[in-house]
Amino acid sequence: MTTPHIPVQFWILLVIGSIALAPATYIYRYRTHSPSRQEIGKPPEDLSWRSPETYSLCLLALIALAGLAIFIFTPTAADFARSWIFAPAVLAGLAILATYQVIRGLRTGAEEPMIRGFYTSYNRSTQPKRYWASIMWNSALGLMMGAGAIAALWAGAANAGQDECFNTKGDYSPKDALTACNRLIQKHPSNDSRLPDTLMARGNAYYELRDWEHAISDYSQSLQLRPDQADLLENRGMAYQQTGLGEEAIADFSHALRLHPKAEIYFRRADAYERALRDPRRAIQDLTAAIRLTPDYEDAFYDRGYCYGQIGNYQLAIADFSAAIRLNPNSADAYYYRGVAYQKMGNSDQAAADRTTALHLDPHLLDRRRAAPTATTS
Repeated sequence: MTTPHIPVQFWILLVIGSIALAPATYIYRYRTHSPSRQEIGKPPEDLSWRSPETYSLCLLALIALAGLAIFIFTPTAADFARSWIFAPAVLAGLAILATYQVIRGLRTGAEEPMIRGFYTSYNRSTQPKRYWASIMWNSALGLMMGAGAIAALWAGAANAGQDECFNTKGDYSPKDALTACNRLIQKHPSNDSRLPDTLMARGNAYYELRDWEHAISDYSQSLQLRPDQADLLENRGMAYQQTGLGEEAIADFSHALRLHPKAEIYFRRADAYERALRDPRRAIQDLTAAIRLTPDYEDAFYDRGYCYGQIGNYQLAIADFSAAIRLNPNSADAYYYRGVAYQKMGNSDQAAADRTTALHLDPHLLDRRRAAPTATTS
């Protein structure tokens, strides 16, 4: 059973609600405990705590918190929360608030410790110990928040753009990631340990923009600085393949497999063998290795079935297309090519049934299907 995802805005609303409780309580008490509401015949209530200034501040605080509660659901708030300036801004806001409390307390002779809310204050004349303790607490809190803001600002400025450049969560467009990477690379000296990763990230941005040549260049520079990176070799191999450099792609995939045997890399090398070198037998070997590592690899079953069809082994092609259909019953292509293989084996009824199913799943299949080799063309 999976745990339901709770949006981060929910937790922020809880924090806003807890902060709003103090000013809301003060406003309620202020409105319900006024001189005009005191009953005749009862001793007068001590209303020395009522302050129009505090009432106005609490009202403004509630309005600001309500605006913040609405703001957190906007795209602008999401962008701000992801930016490096967010943490320094929050800490600086708390530091300013604490400093204001101290200055106001020294001026009025009444201090409100921030830990106790907006309306519990201590008077310098009647409660000097608690008053000065509150002054010291708010001063220390302001200093700590201010120091934290400066430290966060310093660290954020040093790494500004890193999250945007690496774009690990896919929050930014490839163009924005590329711009951020360019800024970082301009700041990194040639011996900076972060440069290889930044070059790889910029290469990924170029790849997403289909600028294969620049992607290959960045991947190559990163490999010169930090050789034997399996993921980077895989990425460069994919870029090579996009430019039609099949042998270079196979070399990179082979190097990556020696470093880290992975089903996806076997699958990519098989694709290069089949498309670039027209060697379905070697592709079958790699697809078999991919399936051995990942037994439910639907695309590997489909491609291996396609390669078996190329070499005329229709029985094994049917078995692999059937496995792909078992893993994905909505695969129109698998039904179509299994039908082709059935036709080659003389099973016209099953071929017609698969063709009908394929066109039912994808009425435009015949318009977009990839060109089949002569051995498997109906």
